[in-house]
Amino acid sequence: GISNNSNGIQIGSSAANNTLTNSYAQSNNSVALYIFATSRANVSHTRANSTTGPALGIETNHTTLTNLTLYSNNSNAIRLNTSATNITLTNSYLQSITGLVILLDTTANNTFTNNNITTGITGSYAINLTNSNGTIFNHTLLSNPAQWIWSDSVSVTNFSNTTFDAVN
Repeated sequence: GISNNSNGIQIGSSAANNTLTNSYAQSNNSVALYIFATSRANVSHTRANSTTGPALGIETNHTTLTNLTLYSNNSNAIRLNTSATNITLTNSYLQSITGLVILLDTTANNTFTNNNITTGITGSYAINLTNSNGTIFNHTLLSNPAQWIWSDSVSVTNFSNTTFDAVN
């Protein structure tokens, strides 16, 4: 779905156990792909682009994301909010030009495996953790961010087999 003033694709509260495959979502003024409430979605082989909002916004739990390309020009490539728990993101490419690539805000028990995270401006963080616990980043490439990782004093996160690539 493509939208200028609202979400490109939205999976909401009355939609449970959905599968979204080989899709394209774009929004110029909101979230390109938005999954919220109790939707429990499986999303694969999907591209989400946003010019001013997050490419992917999740406010749900038990969602599996595989082989995604997430791009945001002025916001986050992926944003997990308060109720986003047990989210799995695998084999995906995430990029933000002027925002945080991954923003985890009051989330828990999420897993990121085999992902490439890229940002492109001074002051942008590849990963921002705020009150987020039990998240695992495994086999992750952080490519050329201005700032690598920001975490508050209460977040507990595990990074293993993570590559910090500073392109010159």
